[in-house]
Amino acid sequence: MCSYCGCRALPEIAALNEQHDQIVNASGDLRRATDAGTDGVAPLADLVRLLAQHLDREERGLFTELRHHDDIRAHVDELCDEHDELQMMLTDIGDRQDADPVAVGRLVTFLRRHIDREENGLFPAAAISMDGAEWDAIAARID
Repeated sequence: MCSYCGCRALPEIAALNEQHDQIVNASGDLRRATDAGTDGVAPLADLVRLLAQHLDREERGLFTELRHHDDIRAHVDELCDEHDELQMMLTDIGDRQDADPVAVGRLVTFLRRHIDREENGLFPAAAISMDGAEWDAIAARID
């Protein structure tokens, strides 16, 4: 994950990065379970829970504020579309003990690419584009 621009010094970005780390770990647990043919219900439930919390935090907080920036709005909209795609992929995998390893592999690949776009594109852009009042508005919206 990103560590070059200093955006993690901002509390909201740091929290989103921490959630990304948890999501990546949970997706790895799911992938290992399905690749091994073992019960994937608990790892899938964990991933669904973590992702739901994360997407809500991003969309209510950071993304809402970034939509006020004309130069970033289209990118935020693309990422929100990817959030919808992730939700559909999770629904397609379903709450089954025998989740399809190919579908899980596609989900994990898509998820990691999405996280990379946020951490190496959107988060640094947010750090340099937004001022203190905007960060305060984000904090107020998610607390």
